Amino acid sequence: MTSEPLDAVWHELRRRYRDSLPAKREQLAAAWDAARNRPGDHAVWSELEACAHRLSGSAASYALPAVAAAASELEQLVTDAAATEAQMQDAVEALDRVLVGASGPTSR
Repeated sequence: MTSEPLDAVWHELRRRYRDSLPAKREQLAAAWDAARNRPGDHAVWSELEACAHRLSGSAASYALPAVAAAASELEQLVTDAAATEAQMQDAVEALDRVLVGASGPTSR
């Protein structure tokens, strides 16, 4: 038995995930905007943390380690009481850059 059919399925799943990254970027941007505009609102900060957490896990599952690492960094900063807004802004921008890069053509 060859792995070609499984390889084709894996590449198709990965392509679909990568195709979903622009929507994930929009969700991240909306969560970050809400958190910045409502600094005392625990619910919006929880949503930003959840957004980063989901990206970290799903990107790792789809073999996108740069996205997973950047999302994990943001998630850690959101839960760190000592983190500054500037640090989080940098982390959001870094994650956005890797999301843009990962949204490109699927490599085999």
